Amino acid sequence: MRALTIFLFFTLSLFANDKILSKERLELFNLEEKKIKESSSKLKKDWINPINISLQKSYDKNFEATIATISINQPIFKSGGIYQAIKYAGNLDKYSSLNLKAQKKALIKEATKLLFNIKILEYQIEKQKKLLENAKINLNIKREAKSAGMVSETLVYDAIIDKEALEERIIDLEYQRDDLISKFKTLSNKNPNELELPTLKLISKKEFKERNIDLEIYKKDIIVKNNFYLMTKSRYMPTINIFYNYNRYLQNTNPRIRDDTSYNYGFNIVIPFDVKFLNNIESSKIDYLKAKISYRDKLREERLFFENSMNRINQLSKKEERAKRAIENYNKKLENLNEDFSKGFITEEMVKLYKNKKEAKELDLNIYHLQKEIELLELYAKLR
Repeated sequence: MRALTIFLFFTLSLFANDKILSKERLELFNLEEKKIKESSSKLKKDWINPINISLQKSYDKNFEATIATISINQPIFKSGGIYQAIKYAGNLDKYSSLNLKAQKKALIKEATKLLFNIKILEYQIEKQKKLLENAKINLNIKREAKSAGMVSETLVYDAIIDKEALEERIIDLEYQRDDLISKFKTLSNKNPNELELPTLKLISKKEFKERNIDLEIYKKDIIVKNNFYLMTKSRYMPTINIFYNYNRYLQNTNPRIRDDTSYNYGFNIVIPFDVKFLNNIESSKIDYLKAKISYRDKLREERLFFENSMNRINQLSKKEERAKRAIENYNKKLENLNEDFSKGFITEEMVKLYKNKKEAKELDLNIYHLQKEIELLELYAKLR
């Protein structure tokens, strides 16, 4: 089915809608992004040990001394651990940045979806007002018929109940619209009435998969977990360290110590032994294997999500077609009614009844279109 092979293409106007978010929200995202970069930069340097500088003042019964010491103890080989630590930091940076980007897109989607739903409610209110106008016409007709003794009082009461139900429905819809506007203002300081709704089009299902940000996050998680697994293994393998110690006497009252400075340097090999090492290695390996399985499960989930979205879009397209056919039928009916009205066969109210029905159906057409846009928007939020 062709509808299943095509998907969303978002316009530049939707990209620009990151400005839909409030200044404070955007600042938080910018600061979080900077924090991710700083954390990654720090993590890349974590394998480098600090240079220690100390000052020692010592006393005994006859002498005192003040000694300044510089000490360096730095691993230069950790059985691949240094390389994996740097890779881990870089990939964790990318993973965190993708997560942040997904969060930002989700918030933009939420704000934009609120805009769509506000507009849908406005169309629904307008539609209900058309139906209310028809209910009032119907009530007048019933009252006139009752005065002429053609219908019972019960039918008049039924017409009143129908009219009041529509009035209550309009009040409910107006409340829902105002509630959505209030929610929108928690995300944005823009006026929703001044923002233009984006227009979304379709691209291939293949591109949806290739540009899916959630799948990219899961793939990056596999790489991060693998880096961490290899880092964990390296902790229990031989490490080569170089060391250097330099001492300088700033004050010395002991005549036996004639040299003001002393130093030593060299290297050592450390082979750690920890009774928990197999547990730690196996635990990190399991996390890595879980990440691979989670990716396959997410791949299936995203495929089903896409197909379900396209099914809903297809259903809405069918509703659009039915609405268009109904509008065509109302247009033909109105041509006949206008002709009958010009000849004095029917009242103006009869023409107005069908005109309102046609306009209500046109509003349905607008609603179906926006509901399709919302479905596309849900998919847009998943794209890089």
